[in-house]
Amino acid sequence: MNKRIILLTIFSMLLLYNCTAPREIYLGSGNNKLTRKINDVLKHSNLTTNMGIKVVSLRSGKTLYSLNSKHLFTPASNNKLYTASAALHYFSPQFKFKTSVWIDSTYKDSIHIQRLVLVGGGDPDLSLSELEVIAKEISNNIESIDTLIIDNTLFDDVYFGPGWMWDEGSDWYFAHVNAMTFNDNCVDITITPGAIGEKPIVSLNPGTKFVDIINEAVTVEDTIDSKELEIERRWEENNNVIDISGEVMKDANEEIHYINIENPALFTGTVLFDLLNQLSTEVKIGIFEGQKSSTMIPFYTYYSEPITNSLANFLETSDNLSGELYVKMIGHVISGQQGNWDNGMLAIK
Repeated sequence: MNKRIILLTIFSMLLLYNCTAPREIYLGSGNNKLTRKINDVLKHSNLTTNMGIKVVSLRSGKTLYSLNSKHLFTPASNNKLYTASAALHYFSPQFKFKTSVWIDSTYKDSIHIQRLVLVGGGDPDLSLSELEVIAKEISNNIESIDTLIIDNTLFDDVYFGPGWMWDEGSDWYFAHVNAMTFNDNCVDITITPGAIGEKPIVSLNPGTKFVDIINEAVTVEDTIDSKELEIERRWEENNNVIDISGEVMKDANEEIHYINIENPALFTGTVLFDLLNQLSTEVKIGIFEGQKSSTMIPFYTYYSEPITNSLANFLETSDNLSGELYVKMIGHVISGQQGNWDNGMLAIK
């Protein structure tokens, strides 16, 4: 049999395999009330996939129901249950993340300081409104700053989770993991149709020059041979240039797209810099990544809402970034060292 016949045979077999009806879910055996109830739910679910279930009594340790419980599956977002449970175990339901501001100990008046350090505390939910609170507190007491420093050293500098694919790109669920996290380490890009033949209107939140928008999209009036709207950061080049291309219908609704950014620490610093300038506090030299020194003193601390609020959002929206931050925060709290995947997972296990 020559190679061509072999290849045709294999191809035909694959086609036939894909055309076969998916097999029904195998139901758990047994005749007790719980087994009948679970089997009834599965039977009427219209699911045709493999699954594993195990129900164990916390009192006796006895297995009450089992279905494929020894099979290996890809756990996916089920892992978030362990992470959330571990966060509640090691912290407390009232635990709050801290984003703190430190200044030189030589500070004596409200006119001028040399260095101001914003220290990231792993808060997964720090938003623009909260950063505005921090900026106002600084501006109420300080008129000018030489250097604004962003300290993101609470965690290690590995910005991707283990097992993440290198080419996930600029989608929000692949946002970089960073102790100085702000706005989910994304920019929100709103697209509104413009005049026919013109570019759509693009607005950015937070409004910042940290990203560059290249808008080559066009507003059109029909869908004949239309090109899908594409928004992509040049992540392969590790920069924050965002290309917008394709077509937008003239009567389309407003669309919001969430695009992750490179270097969340400097992103946060840039937005804080702009907020301070708007409040008439001048940053004279610039923004840098760095670390607070032992001679610096605390100036202000912003506390997040209790972690239960954050966990609710984490589990309901299946927020990957929050999960990674919890793991590293657990590792930091338990080990007293820089939070990383290894010490966090050791504690969770």
